[in-house]
Formats: sequence, structure tokens, C-alpha cells
Amino acid sequence: MIPEDVIRRLTGLTTPWKEVPSVPAAERALAEEMMEFLAARRVMYLPAALETPHHCVSSVFVISDTLTGFSRQVAPDSALHATLRGMRAACLKFLSAVQADRGRKLEYPVLPGDHGIWAFATALGELRGVMGIHVAHVAARYSLDVSDDLATILPDRDTGGPL
Repeated sequence: MIPEDVIRRLTGLTTPWKEVPSVPAAERALAEEMMEFLAARRVMYLPAALETPHHCVSSVFVISDTLTGFSRQVAPDSALHATLRGMRAACLKFLSAVQADRGRKLEYPVLPGDHGIWAFATALGELRGVMGIHVAHVAARYSLDVSDDLATILPDRDTGGPL
């Protein structure tokens, strides 16, 4: 998805300019690396019915650790640093919601109506929604393309929620 479409989803407006706000080149490169990293994480966009809780949790731990590493590479007062902190907070909220600990394999029964799988699916949906807002802001700020897969978690202009 091209940056102009992302901006339109965030604001509902088209913009006559295509300039990237003045940002350090290294910060933009890091933002682009982060977007490529997230696009490769299937937990961000695969249908929840195809997800295995244990694999999702492992992936979210990796995402959180990687976002922490990225945040160490930018100035603490930068917009990207704040976004990375927000994304990491969303990861930690997900991990808390599913009561994940490193090294502990989560096994939720998949019986209809089971509370565990509902809690997992709810936490996963919330993670994706929050991450989608952050991804949209990064794409708009740094004029970056968003992969088609990752674009599925961007806010929808009409409803404000993910597509």
C-alpha cells in the first residue's frame, strides 16, 4: 500500500504534497527496516483461526525484543522512539493477557466456547489493532510502503478499525 493511501486511511483526506517530513536518514532507514521486519511476522496478519497460540506468543516475544533493539538506535526524543515504545507496550499487554512466560508453552483447548481461546483471540485482535495504528503512523511519517499483508491491520478510514 502506498503512503498516500495510508495517509488517507488515517485522516480521510488526500494531500497535495508528497514530501517526507524532515527526518534523519538513519531514522527513516530504521523505520523501513522495522516495517520489513513486521511484514515478515505472520502473527500480525494471518487469520486467527490459522494461528497456534504457542507460535504466536513466541513471535510476539521476538517482536518485542526486536522493537527494543530498534529503540536503542534512535534518539529518545524522536517520534520513532515513542512509536517503538508504544508498539512494545502493545506486545507486553498481549503477553500479559495470555499469561505468557518465556519458555512456557501455551496450549489452549480449541473447543467452542472455551474461555482460553476467546481470551487469546481477543488479545491477538487488540495487539493487531494497536500495531496497525502505529504502522500507519510510521508509514505516513516516513513515506513508506506497507506490504499488502501488513496493510490488513491498518485502520479502516470509514470505521477506524482494522480492515
